[in-house]
Amino acid sequence: MKRIIIILFALASLQNSFAQNNLNAADDLGRIALTPVIIEESGIPSYARKVLSSKLKEMATKNGMASTTVSPRFVITASVNLLNKEMTSTAPPMTAVELATTIYIGDAISGQLFSTYTYNSVKGLGTNDQRAYLAAFKNLKASENELATFIDNGKQKIIEYYNSQIDFLLAEAKSLSDKEDYEGAMNLLASVPDVCKEAYTKAMKEIAIVYQKKIDVEGAKFYNQANAAWSTNKSKEGAKACIDLLANINPLSSSAAAGNALVKQIESHYAEIAAYNRMVKEREWEYKVMVEAEERQLQRDKMNLNHELAMRQSDNASLASQMALEEVKKNTELFLKKGPSIVTDVAEKVSTWFL
Repeated sequence: MKRIIIILFALASLQNSFAQNNLNAADDLGRIALTPVIIEESGIPSYARKVLSSKLKEMATKNGMASTTVSPRFVITASVNLLNKEMTSTAPPMTAVELATTIYIGDAISGQLFSTYTYNSVKGLGTNDQRAYLAAFKNLKASENELATFIDNGKQKIIEYYNSQIDFLLAEAKSLSDKEDYEGAMNLLASVPDVCKEAYTKAMKEIAIVYQKKIDVEGAKFYNQANAAWSTNKSKEGAKACIDLLANINPLSSSAAAGNALVKQIESHYAEIAAYNRMVKEREWEYKVMVEAEERQLQRDKMNLNHELAMRQSDNASLASQMALEEVKKNTELFLKKGPSIVTDVAEKVSTWFL
């Protein structure tokens, strides 16, 4: 009895490690499966545990309850008591052991024991303790009927356990959910096998509620973070940070609609910026075209003015030439009219140079 209590306590102590694992495939969750577990308190030497674990797996497999899951709840385990050990008088001396072996089916999370089966004592002989134990375990045999009854009793007790405890499991799952331990709540609910029809139906209904609550809470958190990221930094970096956060919102979350609206807001913001940029570029282009047109007109006006000035200068030069010619002509005519008197005057003036 003391050994059984120790094993149950050890099984219950596995609760945390089992509960932290992820959910398994539906075909594993939908049936009752037994996972071989050998613990240190079992009295089984470490070198023999692998052999005995294989034996337990074989038993579960033959009765359709083998487990492939990595997060077992229901386990098949064993304990061993050494009844007798002696050295033979043969040459060389041999080690002889006599073992009493009991196997158990229980709940590794609650520590509840469902079924036990005790083998008749078995003997093993070997050149040392290790080989003697291994020989004894290999000699473990039980009729298929006895093993089938043992395993079937365990299965029925598991079904009875769930049918009677489902309301408590639902309450526990709700408590975990209220603490925002959604994974723990869903793991607990998903552990209800589908062979427990009524309990399974209730568990699946509740797991849907827990999951919806989970994605609603997570969605709201991501939306608030995304909205803050965008509100405080309406740049490309802010938009990217916002979109990355919104991508984490489950489409079934109650925050999905708000997330989509925020995405459209960002798209609208950048559409307005794009439209504004296009308008600015169009105005810049129109201004450039206008400036170039004015520059060309200015050049034309300048050329026309230069041409007009040149023409005027040419006209003025012609007028000056005509006036000069007229003056020369006038002076010539005057000179000719004076005739000799002019010559005399000139001669008189020049002669004074030589006086």
